[in-house]
Amino acid sequence: MKELLKKIGERLEAATNWALDHHPGKFIGALLGILMALFIIILGFWQTICLIVLAAIGFSIGKFWDDGKGLPDWTMSLLKKIRNLKMRKYK
Repeated sequence: MKELLKKIGERLEAATNWALDHHPGKFIGALLGILMALFIIILGFWQTICLIVLAAIGFSIGKFWDDGKGLPDWTMSLLKKIRNLKMRKYK
């Protein structure tokens, strides 16, 4: 049984490497489509859309940070507003 699983794993790895080498856009697109379908089935449509939007915002903030630009102005103003709301709550 272990040999069979090892052979399946090797063939799957070889197929994945081939697909990434010859058709990376199609392969990644198909994986993203499958992942999106699973999220829609498990979470529902609107929760999946919310997850995608939040992930895109997080990616954008991370990209700014990685590029050495610091956080965008809108992020800083949002964080200040949140901090002010918390301060009002405890006063």
